[in-house]
Amino acid sequence: MNKKLASLLVIGFLSFIGSQTTMAQEEPVISTQNLTVEDALTIAFENNPSLKAASFEIEKQQNLKSSAIDFEKTSVSYTRGQINSDAVDYQWEISQDFKFPTVYGTQSKLQNDRIALSETSLILKKNNLERQVRAVYMQLQYAKSKLQLIEELENEFKNFAVIAEKRFETGETNLIEKMSAKGKREEIRLLKSESQLDVENLQRQLQLLLNVEEAVTISEAELTKSDFIKVDSVSNESPILMMQEKRVAISEREHKLEKAQFLPDISAGYFNQQIEGIKNFSGFQVGVKVPIFLWAQDGKAKAARVNSEIAQLNFEQTKLDMNSALKSNIQEFEKHQASLIYYESQGLQLSDKLFFSANKAYKEGEIGYVEYIATLEQAISIKNDYLDRLNLYNQTINEINYLTGKY
Repeated sequence: MNKKLASLLVIGFLSFIGSQTTMAQEEPVISTQNLTVEDALTIAFENNPSLKAASFEIEKQQNLKSSAIDFEKTSVSYTRGQINSDAVDYQWEISQDFKFPTVYGTQSKLQNDRIALSETSLILKKNNLERQVRAVYMQLQYAKSKLQLIEELENEFKNFAVIAEKRFETGETNLIEKMSAKGKREEIRLLKSESQLDVENLQRQLQLLLNVEEAVTISEAELTKSDFIKVDSVSNESPILMMQEKRVAISEREHKLEKAQFLPDISAGYFNQQIEGIKNFSGFQVGVKVPIFLWAQDGKAKAARVNSEIAQLNFEQTKLDMNSALKSNIQEFEKHQASLIYYESQGLQLSDKLFFSANKAYKEGEIGYVEYIATLEQAISIKNDYLDRLNLYNQTINEINYLTGKY
């Protein structure tokens, strides 16, 4: 029997280990290396404390749903003693106070509004986090593209230094060209070092947004144009405006609740007593509590009405501000779009021609090193300006998507 029991325990343990291994295989963990932007967003959404807190807030408001119908404590009392004879008599009673039914209905609707507000708050926090992750991801792409451009220029100036050294040794050129080549090579090395630090800093920023301990790298290193569908105004589906709408709804419901407090409360009770030794005298009572001194509640109701008006004005102002911000960003988008059309149709081709022509002409001795350096720097400057515009173009689209809730 002991051997059979031991065998069963071993089999059970191995089955448990196997099931845990299977579960682990079914839930693969996303690596922080070579992240796509979608991978980065998945990790950020999973690890962000603010989103977790917002989820708990929804749960809290849902749990408070049952508090909308909040009956007051039930009163139970018992009395014992002599009344008009030597007999010991008693009385017990139970009573309950109720708000007017309208109050409970309004409180229930108010709690539904608060649940909706907490749900919208989670959406807004998620949108804001996505905005930040996408912005840093694109900035990192931009920095890596700039680094690649500097590395291309570094290779050219390395070749320039080698050619200048050989020409100096054969007496074809003077010491100035050799020193100039060396100086340019060191200048580019310094720029490369600064660019590498920019990349590392942005990687750390992304790591903080993802809330992970491991170092972060991205897979989409090349900066490309973001897709965009133009919009003319911010709709009420924007999470920012949705938040303001929910606040308006809550303030209006709170006003209705304060007005409902003018309605009378209801009370009901039952009693049973013994009088002069005779038992089971019983009955019930029903009553109302009518508010007579109204100034305090009147002040609360008026304050709630003003608060509702304030919430509505805040909503309207937020909508104006957002449409103004959207218009400004669309103007920026159109400006960057026009610039990109030039670079994509002419500028980049011109840069490649200048780059190729400068190399060929210098190697064949058709131009001197001063003209060679100036032409190379002009070619690189065009590509550098293109990357600047492309980054601004993408970041502007990211901001517009955030404002309009297009994520």
